[in-house]
Amino acid sequence: MTPELDAVGQAFLANKVPAMWMKASYPSLKPLSGYVLDLLKRLKLFNDWIKNGPPVLFWISGIFFTQAFFTGLMQNFARKTKYPIDMCIWNFYFKKADFVADKAPEYGCLFDGLFMEGARWDNELMAISESLPKVLYCSMPIINLHPCLNTEDATPAKIYLSPTYKTSERRGTLSTTGHSTNFIMMIAIPIQEQHSEQYWNVRGCALLSQLDD
Repeated sequence: MTPELDAVGQAFLANKVPAMWMKASYPSLKPLSGYVLDLLKRLKLFNDWIKNGPPVLFWISGIFFTQAFFTGLMQNFARKTKYPIDMCIWNFYFKKADFVADKAPEYGCLFDGLFMEGARWDNELMAISESLPKVLYCSMPIINLHPCLNTEDATPAKIYLSPTYKTSERRGTLSTTGHSTNFIMMIAIPIQEQHSEQYWNVRGCALLSQLDD
């Protein structure tokens, strides 16, 4: 036994992910049992992708370098349309609860896997609402990530520009690529007429790609 292997064994007994693993892992605050289930789901995502091609609906939580994935989608859009990439932006279209993803969009992608903390998504109002009592997190609907020219921006006037993180820790370190190890992107979410962006900002409303359990 080495000190490193002993630390791994102790982590197993405590249902924690060994520190040695986390040095090469994606960010996660899950216990070991939840981490393994999450890892198996990620492996299935990429195995299916290799065998059957890109999925119609992406499970965004399973992508290791999410920022690079979104950048690649934007680059594909810019190359096909011949638009300058620095003039291209994202529009976010939120789907109804009964929406069935049976066809991939021409540009961008359909994705799910996000959770909202500090508020909830109201499927009837198609906007942010107050959290239900004793409910800390709310699943977000399928989102259509659609690239467009900044002159064709269709973002609603009333939105909350929500930060999106990989974990609930809401902090990370700046990697050599210039991206944070935890922050993903800002997503424009529709809000109700009586609310303002500051209203939800004070409540610390944010999106997470995974929970802690």
